[in-house]
Amino acid sequence: MKMITNYLNNLEGYLPETNKKEVREELESLILSQVEEQEDKLNRPLNRDEQAELLLKLGHPMRVASAYQSNQQLINKDYFPAYKEYLINILWIFAVLTSLAILPFSLAGGSIIKGLLNTFMEILENSVWIFFWVTAAFYWMQSEQTNLDWLYRWSPKRLIFTSRKVNLSRPQTLFEMLFEICFLLVWNQMYISEHSFIGTDFTNLISLSENWQDLYWLVNALVGTSLLLNLYKLIIAGYTKRTLVIDVVHTAAYLVLLGYILQFDQLFILSADQSKPFDWQKLEFYLDLNIRVLLAVVGLISVWDIVTSYKKLKISES
Repeated sequence: MKMITNYLNNLEGYLPETNKKEVREELESLILSQVEEQEDKLNRPLNRDEQAELLLKLGHPMRVASAYQSNQQLINKDYFPAYKEYLINILWIFAVLTSLAILPFSLAGGSIIKGLLNTFMEILENSVWIFFWVTAAFYWMQSEQTNLDWLYRWSPKRLIFTSRKVNLSRPQTLFEMLFEICFLLVWNQMYISEHSFIGTDFTNLISLSENWQDLYWLVNALVGTSLLLNLYKLIIAGYTKRTLVIDVVHTAAYLVLLGYILQFDQLFILSADQSKPFDWQKLEFYLDLNIRVLLAVVGLISVWDIVTSYKKLKISES
């Protein structure tokens, strides 16, 4: 019976002091009764392997002892729904705000990968602190038995009409937001100043054409609206009928704008030092072609977005 005694001693170490003696006696009685029952069936004492098999069926001493412990959850079931909702929303809001605050300065160094990595590490560090403080706040409220009415305050009469919410991919939405932020940075920089395009050996400058510059505020408004809409979808963690309709209208506006831009005779201005031996006309042709192909690809993606939004709209209405 040495194995059984060792089992009970280990189990006792996981029990609270208040009921350690009572629980040990209860479990000891249970184990010995099972041993006695098995021995009666076999008409002999249990050997070491059979005792081990019986104890394995009971479970690890830690797991058995956990059934006799209270308050094993850091945040109990009454507080957890609110805790989870608040934590997720705060994490995503701070992730977006951190991206908006840090990403422009991170990308200013010239390396996009390094800039994105610095931004990600900053978001990760902030997330750890947010997790700590939100968890600590809810644990304190739980310890003080704070009234939960203010957390779950609601009225059936004040529930707004809402359609069925369709789940969204948060990583995909966050990636779209990062792309939109990067685009706005490049777009505004292209509008404000000219960029060295080929290096120090060539004094070439590329800038937007006058037709494209006339669309400066319109492009900012469309991309900025998309950024805010994605932020809202991140917060509510899904699509609603309203957001899907806005998505369709917004993407249709993108398509109209892309079609208008593709009609431009000149998309950019490439000025060069003609004394330098280089085929600038050929370079300008290929640059123009690449930009138009890129705009066409964006247009196809926009059409696909409209189709998928329409399908999600059907789901939200079902």
